[in-house]
Amino acid sequence: MADSDCYLGLSYFLQKKPQTRFAVQISGLQIVVSRFMLTTRNILNGESMLHTVHFLCPVTASTVSHFQGVCLEALRNQATSLQIHLSSGGGDLISGFTAYHFLKSLPVPVITHNISNVESVANIIFMAGSERRANAGSRFLLHPLHWEFTTQAADHARMVEWSKCLDNDFVRFVDVLNSETQRNDIDWGALINAATILDADAAAANGMVTSVAKATLSDSAINWWVTC
Repeated sequence: MADSDCYLGLSYFLQKKPQTRFAVQISGLQIVVSRFMLTTRNILNGESMLHTVHFLCPVTASTVSHFQGVCLEALRNQATSLQIHLSSGGGDLISGFTAYHFLKSLPVPVITHNISNVESVANIIFMAGSERRANAGSRFLLHPLHWEFTTQAADHARMVEWSKCLDNDFVRFVDVLNSETQRNDIDWGALINAATILDADAAAANGMVTSVAKATLSDSAINWWVTC
């Protein structure tokens, strides 16, 4: 979901009347045309354009699939960089790693911003940013990994398989933290096993955060939302 359709729908009018400033009521939202003018001019001139994706959901197969879709739609709408406003209590490990590798595959710079809480596997999504910001007052939670089981019965071999997969997810989690922070001097495994809470400054000190800064939409041309 985005406000991009409204922008592009009035682009022809803006080219014909570049000095006009008025407000249009669309689906209960008032849109000031000066913003349309800026967006359209950027598209026509090939200038840089930042899009913001708001991910304020648990990490599930459904939310990550929607997340992938809106990111790709942002690229289709001329985004030259993406800003991910993230607040999530975590969730499914497979979906979290999938989101991380998806963001790393994108051909544009990705900024991740912890606007409140980044917990459990949501840390992995956060670490995908080439620039990683956090609001003062936000927190990061690293804690032991776990799965939720829906099956009522499993044989010994299946239990061994699940244990090995969980061990491998732990290794992958630590590898991502080591790779993105370049801080191999930190025992990430010990922090995870101790259920560690880090504020923004502590996360910056250990390399998870590249800057502590207030989240803003002032430079965002278009906003997108992942629905839970």
